[in-house]
Amino acid sequence: MTRRTAHVVLALCTVWACNTLRDAVSGHREVVAQAAGHRLTIQKAAEMLAAASPGSAPANLAVVERFANLWTEYTLLAVEAATPDSFSDLPLDPIAQFPTDQGLVWRLRDQEILPRAKVSDEELRLAYETEQPGLEFRASHILLRLPPEPEKQESVRALAESIRSRATAGEDFRALARRYSADPTSASQGGELPWFGKGRTVPEFEAAVLALQPDQVSPVVQSQFGLHIIKLLERRRPPLGEVAERFRVSLEDQRVQELEQKYLDSLFAAADVAIPEGAVASVREIANAGPLLVLWGSRRKQKLATYRGGELTAAEFVDFLHYAPEQIRNYFARANEEELQRGLRELVRNELLIRAAYDRGTTLDSAARDSIQRLSRDQVASAFAAAGFSHSVMSAADTAIERQVDQLLRAGLEGRRPLRPLGLLGSVLRARYPARVYPERFAAVVTELEAQRATRDTTSGAAPVPQPSQPGAAPGAAPAEGATAPPRRS
Repeated sequence: MTRRTAHVVLALCTVWACNTLRDAVSGHREVVAQAAGHRLTIQKAAEMLAAASPGSAPANLAVVERFANLWTEYTLLAVEAATPDSFSDLPLDPIAQFPTDQGLVWRLRDQEILPRAKVSDEELRLAYETEQPGLEFRASHILLRLPPEPEKQESVRALAESIRSRATAGEDFRALARRYSADPTSASQGGELPWFGKGRTVPEFEAAVLALQPDQVSPVVQSQFGLHIIKLLERRRPPLGEVAERFRVSLEDQRVQELEQKYLDSLFAAADVAIPEGAVASVREIANAGPLLVLWGSRRKQKLATYRGGELTAAEFVDFLHYAPEQIRNYFARANEEELQRGLRELVRNELLIRAAYDRGTTLDSAARDSIQRLSRDQVASAFAAAGFSHSVMSAADTAIERQVDQLLRAGLEGRRPLRPLGLLGSVLRARYPARVYPERFAAVVTELEAQRATRDTTSGAAPVPQPSQPGAAPGAAPAEGATAPPRRS
């Protein structure tokens, strides 16, 4: 999947800002990341990572890369909080891109689907006669429980047939129900049930009732509860005028679903969507790897889905999970193969719909655009609030930024609060302030982290904990610098 032009501009701005500082910071060999004049040293990075358990923050290059980028983003967030205007003039277009895309998809739906889903008065009348909305029944039944032993069931079936014969011959159904029915609720009422509509009973019972006319007795019916002999007493349905509007909405909703599926099927057929071999296994592995996963080298470019004019790569899926709600990650982590295939196709489907909306020239009205801008600004404000980065705190002292960022990251590493990338807000901040991460110094952090943990284990008398291998590493591959934005179409 390709990214939008805005994301490319952000990336270029970030690279330009980083390069202008190359000479200024190249002499600080102990620095693993810097952000707007603040520095994360190798010693400090290792010390902070050592606070986390080896299982949640193993000593490998990918974890160091993710941590360095988290430190960079949250430091820039704190720097922005310390400014007099505190994020009020941040560019929101990149942050607004996702809700804009989704709004365009809904607008496309309004244009392509809804006009064809309308139900005419004649169609409504015919459907009313066929589907009989609001139809209800009043019935009586006699229930015989089937014993679990097969050899004992035949006698119960014979009894049921005998009772039915007596009922069809005119014997009082209410008296038969009181004598034989095992339904503790209705037996004392002569087997009579309260009024019920379609979908309120088990399928076998409903099918038998639908086939009856008033005063008719059904054949013996078996359900999960046992054997039933049913007598229909009465049926009723409201006149069309009472249910017309609700029924019309129900029919149109059903048509919308059918038309949407046909439209999506046509998009999929035209796009020639395919899930390559090995993609499902990679998706499960990535989802189970945890939020600090960073893929390297050829693993980043692995194709998880392909379609005409685009593809979904492993790196883009990692980015998607970084910004998705926790339940989405859990879905991909626990899903079976069929569900994972469906999940990948859902991601491609969304991209195809966005592309279709842009190709069609779909636009949002000014009210929708203004609403998205307000939502985006609220999201930015929420990010500041969630981090606890207020202007009054950050501007109180020169050391406030470093102190607050340290506290936040330590709490995240120790599992006391969620710690997630800032997503597109992080990209916006990187475009505004000078920042750089030094991949060539990640190995030094790993070495120092291992040394600190070994010293701690020796002091405490604990056995050294084996470190997990580098997830997604390719021999000789260099880690990517910086966090990428989530996948979007250009």
